[in-house]
Amino acid sequence: MDAWVWELFRSRLFRPEHFSLDKGACLLEKTGRARFYEHFEESLRPTSNRLRAYCRLVARDLRAHAPALPMADGEEEV
Repeated sequence: MDAWVWELFRSRLFRPEHFSLDKGACLLEKTGRARFYEHFEESLRPTSNRLRAYCRLVARDLRAHAPALPMADGEEEV
């Protein structure tokens, strides 16, 4: 995550005008937050897909070891 944030600065997606100082605190302004969230969602896609696949594997393993557990509404048999 740190490397990703540094890349946002290195690539100049974040600029000084995206920040303000208030009582010693450095704050990300609205335009900067919009850029952050736009790129954050893009960066999460591969991780989200990987986590979803891991969850399917865990669910499949649990079903194999506990076949008497009921299926959730709308859940497909794997």
